[in-house]
Amino acid sequence: MFRAAKQAALFVGLVVAACSAPPYDEQTDRLISGLQSDVDGQIVMLISLDHKIAELSAAASEASRKAVADAKAKAGYEANAAFYDKIDSQITSLRLRIDALPNEATANLDRSLDELRANLLSDQGSLRSVHQQQGILSEPYLLSERKLLNAQLKGLGFVRLYAPVFSNA
Repeated sequence: MFRAAKQAALFVGLVVAACSAPPYDEQTDRLISGLQSDVDGQIVMLISLDHKIAELSAAASEASRKAVADAKAKAGYEANAAFYDKIDSQITSLRLRIDALPNEATANLDRSLDELRANLLSDQGSLRSVHQQQGILSEPYLLSERKLLNAQLKGLGFVRLYAPVFSNA
């Protein structure tokens, strides 16, 4: 009888452990938050530049033309290439951190990071490739990308914290 109770307790303990969330990792959370902040901040800056270009393009003064030229230079791909390199590095760091502390959510997180990388950097329709092709990104496009990318980044935190609970419960 004692042995049966011990086996039952062990079984219940294993089930509970399998259903628990991965241990909290402050560094991973900081990396996800930093990535989200950098991406969102860059998009907001590009939207502001698009507004400035639209607002000042109708003005005829020399100062307005100079301000439009300056805003166009700042909004162009070449002026923002370092941002894409930084984001690439951040995603790589995040992936290495996640893979160094594997748990039940690791495969889902890796897949989510691959999708984020594709939407930001590598696919034909990625933010980077559209920026390269168009030079300056429009507000409607940027708002759409902002919504998509923020949803993906929010999902990273959700998958990291809760995927093991749903996949093993």
